[in-house]
Amino acid sequence: MVEPVDADGDAVVVLAVTFTLSDLDAVRHRVRDESVRWGLDGDELSDWVTAVNELTTNAVRHGSPVASLRLTADGVLSCHVQDQGRGFDTSRFVGRATRPTLTENGGIGLWLVEHTTQILTLTSGPDGTSVSVAVRRSR
Repeated sequence: MVEPVDADGDAVVVLAVTFTLSDLDAVRHRVRDESVRWGLDGDELSDWVTAVNELTTNAVRHGSPVASLRLTADGVLSCHVQDQGRGFDTSRFVGRATRPTLTENGGIGLWLVEHTTQILTLTSGPDGTSVSVAVRRSR
């Protein structure tokens, strides 16, 4: 993993990494550790780490062999994942009230992310996919 660090705005960068498929376990553990330090615990922590893990996994399995993650904290804990893949039609995976049908390639991960985080922004096109999620501390 390569770790570029640069802050934007008032948010503090707590983790910034470039990763590959073989780095996913390490990234997940580091996201969990930083999220605990920020104050998440219990189901809130579990949901958050599961959502971020889904995004990082999607980025390197469906997007590009190398992707990046930035975890920032201010009033919310935010995670931004970026890949350089060919993009996809986001409307097939987000904005749905009911769980989509599971396919051989998955298909429910982004739905899960959308329903376990408080904020989700997603853009995708021929130059890659960019996903940001955020969660507020409940206490």
